[in-house]
Amino acid sequence: MHIADDKFATATGITKQMIDFVAKGFNEYQLSVFKPHLTPEQFAVVHQHYFDAGSVWPELISGLYNALTCGEKADSEQVQNLAKMWLNMFNQFTQGDSDIQAKIRTIYQTDHEIAKGTWMTPEIGQYLFTAISFLVQNSVN
Repeated sequence: MHIADDKFATATGITKQMIDFVAKGFNEYQLSVFKPHLTPEQFAVVHQHYFDAGSVWPELISGLYNALTCGEKADSEQVQNLAKMWLNMFNQFTQGDSDIQAKIRTIYQTDHEIAKGTWMTPEIGQYLFTAISFLVQNSVN
């Protein structure tokens, strides 16, 4: 059963609208952490695209968790596809702006509060970072 399935909603009483409501609140919290570090213009860009870009988060984080616990190598096709998904999400909500991206990377490296409730454990974060490193290295070669 998947979170977007009607069977899930019927079995649990949790509807897509309820999930979206909770996700929106969580995203607003995340955005509140970003806001002091971004210019008003940069924040407007991120705010406009963050919710839509983040819709892949449950699939991404569960995919990384499952791959890591199954011993899947970070350079495997499955994990490389997850790394691409993360990069696409990041590029979508930053609109590819390298200055915004640098600021957000710094926030994630220095503000450990931002990871609370995201299921991004240090182990999963390192696994993703390793996968992205392989992806970048292979795109350069």
